[in-house]
Amino acid sequence: MAYVLVLMTAAAAVLAVPLTVLVRRERRRAPLHPEAHRIEAVAARGLRESRRLAHSRHHFADVDGVGALRDRDAPSR
Repeated sequence: MAYVLVLMTAAAAVLAVPLTVLVRRERRRAPLHPEAHRIEAVAARGLRESRRLAHSRHHFADVDGVGALRDRDAPSR
């Protein structure tokens, strides 16, 4: 039982330390200029668009791969 308690305490400490560091960094961050807000919004929009595009390309590439396997395995005439 004591091992479980020690293990849970160690896991909590491992998760708490990086979280504390990130919170401190965020609090020290200077307030953003309105232009910086605009730049961050455009960057986030571009990231979402690139993820969407990568997902669609992966989907269509997979479809072509399935078709190629189907053609390869088809009986020859």
